Amino acid sequence: MSTATPKGAETLRHPRYPAENFGLERTPEKDDQALKMAEIAWKVFVKRQRSGRETQSYYGTAAHLEHISRENNDRLTDRHFPSSGIYNTLNQARIPLKSMYENTGTWPKNWPEKSQAQQRKKFDPMSGATQYSFTNIGFPRDKSLVVEDFEKETHIDTDQEYFIQLEQDIIDIKTKPAKEIADDGVVQVYTKFERTIETFKLDGRTVAKATFRNIDVYGKKPYSELQLSKTFESDIDENIGLRPDICVEQWIAAHILLSTGRQIGGRTSDYWKRAQDLAQRQLYLAKDLGLQTHEMLFVKGSSVPMPSNDKNFVKMLSIVSECIKSSPFNPYHQALRDEHAVSHNMFHHVKADILMALDAKGAVIAFSFSDPFRALLSKRVEAKVAESLETYSTLHPVPIPDMTRDGLHWTNWLAKRPDLDFRNPSNDPRLAKSGAYRFGTYYDGFDYTADGNILLSTRDLVAGMSSESSHVQAQFPNLRSSALGACTEVVRFFFRALDPGLLAEYTKVAAELSKQHPESLQTRREGEIFSMRNVLVNALETDRRDIGGWHHGLTGLVSVGNYQGGDLLLWELGLRIASPPGSVHLLRGRELRYSTTPWTGRRFVVAGMTHEAVRRWALWNMGEPTPSSSASEESGIDVDLEDVRPEVEKSEHEDRGSDSQQSNTSSSSWSIDEELPRRRRGRTKQSRYRGSSTSDADTEGSGSSIARHVVKRKKGLGRSRNF
Repeated sequence: MSTATPKGAETLRHPRYPAENFGLERTPEKDDQALKMAEIAWKVFVKRQRSGRETQSYYGTAAHLEHISRENNDRLTDRHFPSSGIYNTLNQARIPLKSMYENTGTWPKNWPEKSQAQQRKKFDPMSGATQYSFTNIGFPRDKSLVVEDFEKETHIDTDQEYFIQLEQDIIDIKTKPAKEIADDGVVQVYTKFERTIETFKLDGRTVAKATFRNIDVYGKKPYSELQLSKTFESDIDENIGLRPDICVEQWIAAHILLSTGRQIGGRTSDYWKRAQDLAQRQLYLAKDLGLQTHEMLFVKGSSVPMPSNDKNFVKMLSIVSECIKSSPFNPYHQALRDEHAVSHNMFHHVKADILMALDAKGAVIAFSFSDPFRALLSKRVEAKVAESLETYSTLHPVPIPDMTRDGLHWTNWLAKRPDLDFRNPSNDPRLAKSGAYRFGTYYDGFDYTADGNILLSTRDLVAGMSSESSHVQAQFPNLRSSALGACTEVVRFFFRALDPGLLAEYTKVAAELSKQHPESLQTRREGEIFSMRNVLVNALETDRRDIGGWHHGLTGLVSVGNYQGGDLLLWELGLRIASPPGSVHLLRGRELRYSTTPWTGRRFVVAGMTHEAVRRWALWNMGEPTPSSSASEESGIDVDLEDVRPEVEKSEHEDRGSDSQQSNTSSSSWSIDEELPRRRRGRTKQSRYRGSSTSDADTEGSGSSIARHVVKRKKGLGRSRNF
């Protein structure tokens, strides 16, 4: 196809959450639409929460809603509120990005803007383009985009003397005193609370060995209990302040819901997550809004009384107060903390060739090696890995985070890096990309012994292995065995030196997965170690934990590209670790909080992991004892993009069919379909090119028919400290 307008773009609607044109003016029509939608979502929410209550029939009824609205109205009448002024800030909190849509919902003919040279050659930058959803653009028919096969260059001969010595050096750093192995016997020591950092040279490489006295990798005490971590967090709180009170978030959310009508869609509890996210976003963009709202709510003063006839707001606030509760994490507030801690040099900055963090018993907490490709393979291979990831992410579009689930991506990262924003008409659409693939297998269920629980291949893996485009399908094996395989080879070398016993467990689980689930991702012909690869394409990680990962396991991170910056932050350890192109990190990803500093240039990260649920499934399938700890699958593996219609937005045809569908539902087995109108229960047929969102949102309804494979079973205001 050779046209300035991607296929199907004319028929696609405007993005549901166009942050650059987010109208927040209230109207009677919007009030009515918003309240109807909120009441439906509230009823579903209450019914899900009602188990265990003695008077179940009362909760979720009109009488219940009237009761809480009356209580809220009584509570509000004793206070005075401004009728206008403060919330004008909502309308001003817009994202400073130029929209290629020009508020029309269609692609302008002059997009993307062409250089004079391109105009002379009549070059069409959209030649071969296909748009799979409103936020994804790919070039699957561009035969010039080829992922190179360099698998033969990605193997390490561990029997060579050089590699034997390097592996022994890693073991010595872990097991021997620093003075005993240092090249010249000179060791610099820095101690803060329970952390001791020893810096020395070994075989010409700079080594930083950090030991944490009061922590046990396999114990129950979290890293956040370290005195170092507590003091670190306290100092940031003193400078940044605590996150906005939940009452403030609820108040802002009520205003946003009324001001947006039916713009905010979603499935049940996800609706409330989106509303809370938008409230947190407004508080992040309008810096004084939180303080002003807090003072208005909790500090009495002389202001205009709240209009007594604003019953819609009282009713919406009542519903919001029931459904939006305090969440343990606010990504927007954390972004402020990140920025402050980095800009005030509060982390201990490690720039060594090798970093090894150990617990009191000598177990590895984290490990970094600054130039593994030069040491183990070659810089040529490193460059090919980056080139392959660049090519594939242009060929098959990288999934872009949902605008409301992962709003920080749009309001923070792309605001800093407008060159990566595909909406900007001055950008090259083949380079303006920032998102993440998820290639691998995960477990769809909580009880691995129950019937019906299955292993799933992620949408990105299925799209690569069985793409509708023969050209994309032909490139994926090279990406898997060459680019991803090289990263596996590097990680496996250091994994074996650090913890050979744990590596054997990972390898055993991966082998069982490959045997029972042939569609699993195999980046090595032998000795695969992970079941999942997250490939970040110019995407910024903010305060992440691999919550579904292997208990006390290791996550492997390999970063490549041409960039400056991108240091790894380990929050509980107070460490900032230099992460130049080609570096590798292994860390306890489930238990440690980690994030990345901003960078310039182009950066790709391959993160390898195995989920605890997959591990438990494999052990059970092999007839081996499974851990007694609970297994929780990581959220957000395969969730819908922002352009999927919410349940309340259905066609006339679906309206006619909803009654019969609901009448066949047993009253003793309540489901969401009884309360929340939606499209047909079965998924509509979708292109297998549709990528998944990379957000950490709820995965409710995330299963895709193309990805399901049933597996047969046997059964700056104060002081700052440098850490």
